[in-house]
Amino acid sequence: MSPLVPAKVSQPGLSMPGKGTIVDLADAEWEQVADLFDPEGRRGAPEVYPRRTMVEAMLWMARTGVQWRYLPERFPPWTAVWSQWRRWRANGVWAASIGRLARTIRVDKDRHPEPSMVMVDAQTAKGGRAGPTFWECVR
Repeated sequence: MSPLVPAKVSQPGLSMPGKGTIVDLADAEWEQVADLFDPEGRRGAPEVYPRRTMVEAMLWMARTGVQWRYLPERFPPWTAVWSQWRRWRANGVWAASIGRLARTIRVDKDRHPEPSMVMVDAQTAKGGRAGPTFWECVR
């Protein structure tokens, strides 16, 4: 077997030097968004897996870019994480959490919580054959 190919995809304790485990949230980080992922008075079936562990699994997925099926064993089953991710995405939980964190970072940097300008990259707003060009939309 080649030394470049890991023997096991789900290595326990995958970490970066000086950074700890890749996606373990600190208590202070979790407290900033915990109410969004686990709101008071939530209805429905009781949780099977802790919400924080689910969020950490989703952050691990976003950080590594691997397929859902290769989620390490230290996280809940990939099907449970994927299903919860779809629900949170559809309900706007992820957008709300990212917005809250972005506002917190802006305030920490002595800026207004909401940006005053937005830049659109030409690679992001493609136009042409499939639709109007950027300049046609702006006019």
